[in-house]
Amino acid sequence: MPDGRIERPELTYAIDIATGTIGATLLHPSAAKSVDIGAISHRP
Repeated sequence: MPDGRIERPELTYAIDIATGTIGATLLHPSAAKSVDIGAISHRP
């Protein structure tokens, strides 16, 4: 839908970011879990 991308570029950009984040989580679940564990274990 090129017309939609031209009219709403910010919406398309947000969707691309969300899709990329979801895709990365699905492709690398162990990496996402290690980040969560690291964030919890490094709390002061």
